[in-house]
Amino acid sequence: REDFFAAFNSFGVDSQVRQANSRARSAKITGTPEIVINGKYRITTRKAGSQSNMLKIADHLIEKERASKGN
Repeated sequence: REDFFAAFNSFGVDSQVRQANSRARSAKITGTPEIVINGKYRITTRKAGSQSNMLKIADHLIEKERASKGN
């Protein structure tokens, strides 16, 4: 219990949480689940129709981004 709270309240964890919050705000994420691909595409359950479709769309966009970079 003590180890958990020491890690949970550590500077490193606090810093990572602050960075994640900042990224979520800048990506205009309004809820979960929501996925942002390469800072360009935002996928929501509502727009995709389902979580399963979200993942299919994410796979497609990831491949598109990789192809555009030659990876």
